Amino acid sequence: SSGINAEYGGAGTRTSVWRLFPAAFDDAGTWQCQVDFGGFSTSMDSDTFKITVSGITSNPSSQTVIYGSVVALYCEAETQNEPTVVWQVGGVDITEGIGVNITNDYYYKTNTFTSILGIPIDEAGSYTCVITDPVLGMTLTSDPADVTLQGQAFAVNPAPTMSAYIGSSSLTITCAAPRYSGSAVDIYWYRDSTLLTLGDDYNVIYYYDDNDDRVAELIITPNKFGLMGDYYCKAEYSGSVSGLLISSSSTLTLVGFVDNVISQIAGAGDGYLGLPILY
Repeated sequence: SSGINAEYGGAGTRTSVWRLFPAAFDDAGTWQCQVDFGGFSTSMDSDTFKITVSGITSNPSSQTVIYGSVVALYCEAETQNEPTVVWQVGGVDITEGIGVNITNDYYYKTNTFTSILGIPIDEAGSYTCVITDPVLGMTLTSDPADVTLQGQAFAVNPAPTMSAYIGSSSLTITCAAPRYSGSAVDIYWYRDSTLLTLGDDYNVIYYYDDNDDRVAELIITPNKFGLMGDYYCKAEYSGSVSGLLISSSSTLTLVGFVDNVISQIAGAGDGYLGLPILY
């Protein structure tokens, strides 16, 4: 900042110019100019005026992610009014839809705005967050976050469908996720959006195959109809490569008797005998 004083005109009018370059968030507030007349031992205050400062405080970060994984991009800003936000990739607006979620929060006490974009990434691109203060008509654009891709989706997806008889031998569903240098991967199995708990019904065997892919074999003991549903796995990456992969699902159908034949004694004309019900 710098202050510049200069005298203008024969009447001795004095003008003071205070320049702020560049304006900082600490400059926001109510301002006033005070003139001191030394010879008269008095001073005079101008009317107050308000300076508002808006800007991006946290830009989305560039990332290298797994093909098809869900990525979260964060953007924070300070604005004087609750803004509107548009996320863009390559200058094209992103709209919410299947798998795409945008979460916005505005904190009035601190004038802080946060936006989070969650989106499955299937192609590389440059992502930006465009924030507009509708009252001041001011638009802020974040620095671009370059998202690059590594690898592809699951090396092995579960079979689309499976069926078995109740009480038959165990079933095995397999998925495999690629492994990358400097990055760890953990695989978890789900049924109908619920994380599976290992025990009497389920067991998982992990290993690396000949392609160095991380394999997770889910072993199911088909002993009750409650095990039917859609099974899929999630692979969570951390380290040099981050992201989340979700496999395709496998629908399990079980067939068996709900009730068995009960031995009965009947005479001619006594009606009908109960028959087993096949699910």
